[in-house]
Parts: sequence; structure tokens; C-alpha cells
Amino acid sequence: MVIPIDAKQQQPISDPFFMELLGAIADALNARGFDLLLSRVNAGDRHWPDAALDSSRADGTIIIGQSSQHETLNRMADTGAPMVVWGGRLPDQRYSTIGCDNETGALEATKHLIAQGRKRIAFMGHRSWPEVELRYKGYQRALEAAGHEIDPDLVFDSRFTSEDAHRVIAHLDLKTLAFDGLVAASDVLAMAAINALQARGIHVPKDVAITGFDDIALATWYNPPLTTVRQHILQGGRLLVDLMMSKIAGEAIAPLMMTPELVVRASSGAHQAD
Repeated sequence: MVIPIDAKQQQPISDPFFMELLGAIADALNARGFDLLLSRVNAGDRHWPDAALDSSRADGTIIIGQSSQHETLNRMADTGAPMVVWGGRLPDQRYSTIGCDNETGALEATKHLIAQGRKRIAFMGHRSWPEVELRYKGYQRALEAAGHEIDPDLVFDSRFTSEDAHRVIAHLDLKTLAFDGLVAASDVLAMAAINALQARGIHVPKDVAITGFDDIALATWYNPPLTTVRQHILQGGRLLVDLMMSKIAGEAIAPLMMTPELVVRASSGAHQAD
């Protein structure tokens, strides 16, 4: 299992989403009698694909996230080495992916906030990453369908770290840049935004309704409990292993997108589902 991290991305391997997906993959491999070798690589190192596909180290490679590596992943797939990628479906993709339908997930989250009567809805995430860009497209589609203005000033560029999300919120001029809803590209960003807003006297969800993305375990127990898009992480880990075994057996596999599920909790100001 390889996690390519861009130096500018700064997302730690201890991110709760990574850890939950890692656990799901490890359990599925253990059930089949396989061991897991975990590598964190610098996506800026042009030699990382050679180490990732080294057949003397592992029978196959599961890569978590596309980062800025779409063309590199295409070239890796062209070698014929058994590999599967967790990520979104992108144009001209030659590698096999498993992941959530990111665009639909963010579409449903944004529609939910609109249904709660929110008029100025912001988006938080680093759009240079493929999965975040797909989530932004879903956000954009929902606003356009509802006749809401898409304000570029309400698109907050934040990496997948709580520190960066805090920095972004702390530097906002909330008097001139008022918003009453926020679609965050991950649960970590959503939780950090809640903390940062409340530290500035903004109540969640009364003043700003917030949704996340992933449905990590902490989302249920956060204060307020987080409305989020469930990626079905455990199922995703099992599917990654299933398809990897098919790859090792020499079978051709098509990209697979799981259907996301909007889980409604208190952070969006609606009736809590669980």
C-alpha cells in the first residue's frame, strides 16, 4: 500500500481517513493470508513509481489517492504491473480506480444545505487535487440548479490539515464575507472549521451550517455531530483488495465508483439521522 504525498499537500499519514482505510485493507488482506507493506512516498520524487511497483517487494500495489500524479499513474498502469488506485474517475484514465462518486456526494451535501434555507454557501478544499475538484463540481452544480450565485470569494483554499483550515478561517473578514453554510471537502476540514468559527463567536449550526466528507468514526461523536458524506470506507478497503487479487490473477478490471450516502447530523441544523 503506497500513499504518495505532495510536499505542498502536507496531509499527514495519521489523517483519520487514511488510518480507517488502512485498517480496512489490512483486515481484508489478513483474511486472505496476505501481509501489508505500507510506504509513504514523496510524490515529487520521480523514482517513487519504480519502488512502488518492485515485484520483489510485493505481489501487487494499492495506491491511495491520485494527488498530482494522474499521468504518472497512467504510465505505471502501462507497465502491466498489478495495481489499483483509490481515487476519482478522471479523463483519459488508464489505471483502475475504486472510490466514491465524489461529485454526487458533494452535490447532495450542498442540496441539503440549500434545503435548510442557507443562501450563501462556501466551499473549503484544495481544488488542485482531483477528488476535491470533483467535489467542487458537485457543489457548483447544486448551486447552479438552485439559482444561487457562485461567489469565488466563498471558495476557501485549504489543504487536508486542521492547522490549514484554522488558518483560513482565522484570516477571513467575516463582516464583509458573510456565509451561512459551508461544504468542507473532508471531515477533518469540517471539524477544524467548526472549532475556528466557534472561537470567533460564530455558532454552528445556528449561524453557519456545515457538512463534511468521509464519515470518519469521530464524526458521530463530534460536537456538534457532523453531517457528512459517507464514503463507505470499510467496503472500499475490501473492494480494493478484491480487485487487487483480480489484477494479480491477470484479469482486466474496470473503474468502480461506490454510491455515497449523506448522513444527516446536527452540524447542518437538520434532524439528526443517527
